[in-house]
Amino acid sequence: RRVENRKCADCPEKAPNYVNLEYRTFICQNCAAVHRDLFGPSKIKSVAMAVFTTDEVKAMRAGGNEHARKIWMARWTSGDDMDEP
Repeated sequence: RRVENRKCADCPEKAPNYVNLEYRTFICQNCAAVHRDLFGPSKIKSVAMAVFTTDEVKAMRAGGNEHARKIWMARWTSGDDMDEP
């Protein structure tokens, strides 16, 4: 387990128990509900209860929260009017 995946990619919640296969991130239950509204249930899986294909496991290993952060937060600066997630 990578340290950066021990916190939700979208909020400060610790020990996320879902993955977003679209973004290859680990997210908490509350954020998973929001993501389901955006992407539908097929892109969100429970870490503990779902069955993952070999390709999904490879994708998550290649991704992760830090990888997504480098992409999605690349232009964020501490001077922006919003808090860092």
